[in-house]
Amino acid sequence: KSEFVFPVDVAVDNQNNLYVADLAKNTVKKFTATGRPVEAFNQQSLGQEFQSWGNDYGQLNGPIGVMVDQHDNLYVLEGLNNRIQQFTSNGDYVNSWGSEDSQVNCNFGEPMSMAIDNHGDFYVRDYSSKILKVKPYETSCELLTHWGEEGNLPGQFNELGGVAVTPDGERVFLVDSQNNQVQVFKKGLFMGGKAIIVAGGDPQKSLWDEIEKGAKFAYRTLTYQGFTKETIYYLSAD
Repeated sequence: KSEFVFPVDVAVDNQNNLYVADLAKNTVKKFTATGRPVEAFNQQSLGQEFQSWGNDYGQLNGPIGVMVDQHDNLYVLEGLNNRIQQFTSNGDYVNSWGSEDSQVNCNFGEPMSMAIDNHGDFYVRDYSSKILKVKPYETSCELLTHWGEEGNLPGQFNELGGVAVTPDGERVFLVDSQNNQVQVFKKGLFMGGKAIIVAGGDPQKSLWDEIEKGAKFAYRTLTYQGFTKETIYYLSAD
């Protein structure tokens, strides 16, 4: 008999224990490396099957993602509560970041998937077809950068698919389901200053029509590297 009804994500800790998020059962279960349920963990509210869906701390409402960091802290992404909750490896509640139902408001908008690097930074993919890079603190969170928009050009994507990151945070991998591709983003080094996008074209024609795709791609690349709309300038013929 299967332990699951609709499992949607899995993570592994440093002891090779498995954590499985089951969306239909509204639960996260823990198993040993040999597949045995860890009963002490599964008796916690986090692991109880079909628990009442709620938004209190420690309750779940649509667990669609689960992650474990290098210190074996457990993170659960809830699509319906728009938040990420942190638990110990024993299933005890620690903190939460996200919507007004969280201890720390990070203004996530219908998060779909997440990853975490060894610096403790979150990479959250939300329903608006953006990736948010967020540094969580005990009582606050800092939006480090964000990038992406809906579409099928390089740097554009749609709402479905997962996200992963290398431990050092240097590369972010994105599954773009609707465009049938995987995109890779490389971290840039931003030490302050400004960026200039040189927008060439024929002055006799509508300049923006000529260079729109290239300019937007350059803009998306620069925002991932840490630039903002206040530090990006355009140099054009007109």
